[in-house]
Amino acid sequence: MDYLLTAQEMKKADTAMSEQFGMHSLVLMERAALSAFQIILEKYPDAKHFLIFCGCGNNGGDGIALARLLFLAGKEVTIAIPEDTDKHSVSFGVQLHTAKEYKLSVVSFPAILEHYDHSSYDCIIDALFGIGLNRELTEPFLSVISAINRRAFSVPCISLDIPSGIHTDTGRIMGSCVRADLTIPFSFHKLGLVRYPGCEYTGQVILGDAGITEHALSATPRYFTFTKEDIISRLPRRTGDSNKGSYGKVLIFAGSKNMAGASILCANACFYTGVGMVKLITCEQNRIILQTSVPEAMLFTYDTDKKIRIDEELVSWADSILIGPGISMQQDAKDIMQQLLIIMRHHPEKHLIIDADGLNLIAGEESIRSLFEECTCQKYLTPHPGELSRLTKLPIERLRENPEGCTYELRQSLSNTILIGKDSRTMVYDQDSPAIYINTTGNNGMATAGCGDVLSGILAGLCAQRAILPVNNSPFDIACLAVAYHGLLGDFAAAKYGKAAMKAGDLIRDKFLWEDD
Repeated sequence: MDYLLTAQEMKKADTAMSEQFGMHSLVLMERAALSAFQIILEKYPDAKHFLIFCGCGNNGGDGIALARLLFLAGKEVTIAIPEDTDKHSVSFGVQLHTAKEYKLSVVSFPAILEHYDHSSYDCIIDALFGIGLNRELTEPFLSVISAINRRAFSVPCISLDIPSGIHTDTGRIMGSCVRADLTIPFSFHKLGLVRYPGCEYTGQVILGDAGITEHALSATPRYFTFTKEDIISRLPRRTGDSNKGSYGKVLIFAGSKNMAGASILCANACFYTGVGMVKLITCEQNRIILQTSVPEAMLFTYDTDKKIRIDEELVSWADSILIGPGISMQQDAKDIMQQLLIIMRHHPEKHLIIDADGLNLIAGEESIRSLFEECTCQKYLTPHPGELSRLTKLPIERLRENPEGCTYELRQSLSNTILIGKDSRTMVYDQDSPAIYINTTGNNGMATAGCGDVLSGILAGLCAQRAILPVNNSPFDIACLAVAYHGLLGDFAAAKYGKAAMKAGDLIRDKFLWEDD
């Protein structure tokens, strides 16, 4: 698990290392520079001439310390700094004095820009601003960043800690931004490195070690994400002494006339997680295609022209229940939703996943919303931006600018509910904890119809197998795992089929990731 720190959390950790643990800031700066030095030599072993743009803060101090290490390793180094350095951090001043004592080449921004030719250098390093940037950029930094970016990738650019111009917390571009080929964050990943649009400017991200450990954190960071290793270690495993009942049972209400695909994707995704049994409830028109496409699933169909009755035994049978994908907004869907929610009030032990049209019914039908709120079982909502907009009554633009703040009221109004806000960076919110999961797996090839149905099926399958998950099986952990696994499958599908060509079904076409070849 990787923590994603805000600027404030990182500053507190840095201060704690100095004041509580007695590690002087210059020692930490030297650790950071040495770590970056080692990464750069490994990544660009043939680079000989470096141009390092340094601001007057501690990020600039990191850059000057790195310049000295490169110089001592026999590299040609030019340090570019602002013309006015009267306002600088203490550590920057110390590092600049040391660099001058070593007779390193130090020039001003105007001097370097006047004769700037990126082809004269093998590598450009951005140490203009670190995590402290909280205002729109002005001159001379706009001109410097423009000059750096004019290299058109002919010369690699490395950013220390975070590409200058990205807001550490929001990922917003503060007027302009360095487009890096490699970013080396120190000690912890920063929130702005994974959020859009900032994450599009980072290039490859390799974590450096500045000597600041988790012991310096005053509290568990609010934001986190999973690595590939985290995901694979959390997936359910099968045992020798088991049967189909050992791996959970899922009840799915999905599909409507001409919408059988949602049912197929949900059911297949459930089976893909390893779930033992799946029952599909759908309209009679889908019978033949479902019996052909998913013969492993038990099928119950209803006539849309007749009164529909949901059997209590169906709900009692299942470990998790999924409703919504492709069910439509017609009266039969409303009747099913109402009956299910009434029954679910008496089954607090169940897990209920609501997706797609189920979310729209909650948003648009007050009676259904009331029944949903009365359910005491564990619930999961999986809205995409449009569905979330309908649930919150807020425009999509506002939700994307401040997803945490804009969903707060909704999250507080729903008991026992995990909210999964699907987007280019899907976020999972736990009502009982301030922790927020930000997903970093997946790709834009998943922006295709049906991928949400696959996610809801994966989530339902993992919920049904919660008793055998090898690591954590809290509702929040299960939701985070489902989102991360879904994205990882998307990455594998993109590698195999291509982002433009891949379809939702490609995510669950091949074998489990953790099985041997």
